[in-house]
Amino acid sequence: MKKILIDKNNIIPKIKSTKMFNLLANNELDYLFSIGEIYEYSVNEIIINEGEISPYLYIILSGSVTIKIKSYNSEMPKDVYICSVGTGDIIGEAAIFTNVKRTANVIANESLRMFIIERDKFFEFIKTFPGSGIKILMVIIHSLLNKLKEINHELAFEREADLEQKDIDDIINEFMTK
Repeated sequence: MKKILIDKNNIIPKIKSTKMFNLLANNELDYLFSIGEIYEYSVNEIIINEGEISPYLYIILSGSVTIKIKSYNSEMPKDVYICSVGTGDIIGEAAIFTNVKRTANVIANESLRMFIIERDKFFEFIKTFPGSGIKILMVIIHSLLNKLKEINHELAFEREADLEQKDIDDIINEFMTK
């Protein structure tokens, strides 16, 4: 990871094209640009480590990442793929509201540029521009709700596919009668 200095005129359109910041006025974007940082990541570079605590929100300006979690269901822990997200997407948004351990690993799929904002600086923006701060918070809440909806659908699918005790009993009875 390396912090990069970039011409504000080149990056503001990229930031403004994201779902999170497309409703902001130019002076608000200027302020945001002054309190956030832009980093570049290389292919396979780890951006977020599961279990770490950090107060940062990430907005993907270009490239994509893979999100994985560690599974300890077997003797050998393994990475379980969750999803991939790309340009314009937000990751790490729960860190704005809580100071708990990260729940996943985030790895760069390709060369990646991210706009990163630290929690205290983000709240500074909200205090300075409360109307726009509310808009951004609504986008974050919407993003979190969409992720929760996806998880609920996956959980329902898994539960639907689970065997019930009757199914197991039937298999055992069939095996025992042969």
